[in-house]
Amino acid sequence: MKKRQTTTRLFLLTCVSVLLLAGIFSRLAHFQVAQGETLLKKANNEITTLKTVQAARGNITDRYGRVLAGNKTSFRLTFDRTGMKPEQINDTILKLISLSGEEGFAWENRCPLIRDGSNVVFDESGDTEALKEFLDLEASADAEDCLQSLLKKYELENQGKKVFEIACARYSMQKLTPSVGNRYPFAENLSLEAVARVEEESTELDGVEIEEVPVRVYLNGDIASHLIGTIGPIYAEEYEELRKKGYAMNDTVGKSGIESAMEEVLRGQNGKVRVIQNKNGEIIDTVTERETRAGSDVQLTIDSLLQDELQQLLTDFVSTAHSENYQSKGGAIVVLDVKTGEVLAAVNSANYTAEEYKENYQDLLQQDTNPLFNRALQGVYRPGSSLKPMVAIAAMEEGKLGANESLLCISPFEYRGHEYTCLQDHHNGYIPLTEALHWSCNTFFYRLGLRLGIEELNKYAAYMGLGQKTGLEIGEAAGRFASPETTERLGGTWYPGDLLQAAIGQNETAVSPLQMACEAMTIANQGTRYETHLVRSVTDINGTVTFTEPKVAAEFEMSQSTYDAVSKGMSLAAGKYGLDSSVAQKTGTAQTTSVDRVNNDFIAYLPIDDPEIAVSCIVEDCSGGTAALLEQIIEIYQKCKQEGDILQNSQ
Repeated sequence: MKKRQTTTRLFLLTCVSVLLLAGIFSRLAHFQVAQGETLLKKANNEITTLKTVQAARGNITDRYGRVLAGNKTSFRLTFDRTGMKPEQINDTILKLISLSGEEGFAWENRCPLIRDGSNVVFDESGDTEALKEFLDLEASADAEDCLQSLLKKYELENQGKKVFEIACARYSMQKLTPSVGNRYPFAENLSLEAVARVEEESTELDGVEIEEVPVRVYLNGDIASHLIGTIGPIYAEEYEELRKKGYAMNDTVGKSGIESAMEEVLRGQNGKVRVIQNKNGEIIDTVTERETRAGSDVQLTIDSLLQDELQQLLTDFVSTAHSENYQSKGGAIVVLDVKTGEVLAAVNSANYTAEEYKENYQDLLQQDTNPLFNRALQGVYRPGSSLKPMVAIAAMEEGKLGANESLLCISPFEYRGHEYTCLQDHHNGYIPLTEALHWSCNTFFYRLGLRLGIEELNKYAAYMGLGQKTGLEIGEAAGRFASPETTERLGGTWYPGDLLQAAIGQNETAVSPLQMACEAMTIANQGTRYETHLVRSVTDINGTVTFTEPKVAAEFEMSQSTYDAVSKGMSLAAGKYGLDSSVAQKTGTAQTTSVDRVNNDFIAYLPIDDPEIAVSCIVEDCSGGTAALLEQIIEIYQKCKQEGDILQNSQ
């Protein structure tokens, strides 16, 4: 019985299999015989190409919606070498190079070889090591060796004129688009006249195409250029990692600043369109396979008007500042919202525009003012006496200084066989903390340093964000605070007297202007320090807004009596420069590499009763005078805030 059932099942299975195979063969016959001629005709008459439609990057605006970085439509000339023979590629590139000269557009050259008269030399700004590695040459190879290897590699030997340019273009193509399937962005930002000329010559330019693409534009000159940052092409060494994230080789990517830090939300999503053409090259159909999605807009915390006016104020001051015989080369101003940690302004002198960065990068590198260096966030300096409020707070909160206690100021102050000086400007004898801050008494703070010890100084420095990163989204220096470990790490020896120098902001302490503003913010908040941030909100394509919430970075409980005493002393210090009693300020002058070179700085917060902003300022090679800038900074801040509020209310 079982045997009969098994035989029946096998018979049925065989019948089903035969029917399925018959159906498959029938369908194949239908395509190959009945429709074969039609399909072949269609295949011979239609060309299908999958094209990428580049997404526009999101805008970057200031806190009031003023656009700092946006987009415009531009024309890009691309070159697709798929299926082309080497000689075809060389011929087409030669024609494109000739066109670029006639129409006045620059082509994308990444080859580190340049002509110097009749000789070929290395471009000092280029990546010569990458070229030698690409050509499998020894490190000792010279520019002529590299050129000859390129000519051989691209079959350009004895090929007549412009072989040097063709070789450079071929290398640039391989550098930017290592895969044959990628289009090489030969030239960007073509004029309408150049576009028309390329279209006229199109029959002789196989693989060449003009694309409309969104191009990044920076609308406010040098305002916040260090903060906004730059974008650029993807390099071959970056591509493998970025490819996993969906980037094409000819995409652009954020390289620095907010453009880099917020790349994931700014970039958007490129679209995909399948283009069907007939044998004459005419488009007969387009099919959208993936919609293009613009990037999200990023709103910054800065007030661009405040940034602009403070930048001009600082630039004017730096132009006349000096330390003995040394002319100042730069400085920085930082303004924070004490209740959120928002950066309202982070100003640098010197500065640069996006256009200068793109067109004259080497010139910027060589300027002695170092405009590419972000002093506000990455410069680290000895703070000098502007550190004294932190030392005073540490002493009072740790019970090392009574609220009404006075200490003896003498000069020189002797400690372990060494003498330490105080200017004794308007003070001597026994003085209270308020007067010690008012007149910046070194001796008073030497004594506090000895009472506290270096570990307690480091503890309160950490509370206030000194010598560490503050939470900012873009690159900032960590700096350092003086200690035996710091000195040892730097190759020096810690001596007992170094504690006294640390207590007045000297020794190996090195902090950024941003960190100095954090010191002022922490005092203004009576012990609470917020993480600093530049991104106020992100708005996606659907209009959904995500705000950055204030985040506490560190806190300790500062008593009201400590706050009142320190604020009163700093208010008296501010009064020396004509400021009213609502402003707290402390100045500092710190030696740099030699006794006749000093930097001048200050920290401040206001108003004392309900603080709103914290400010720091430093000018390199400056023997004094920065404190007087605070009055103008306050006036500019109040004016810009009023204008910003009006703008915001009108939206």
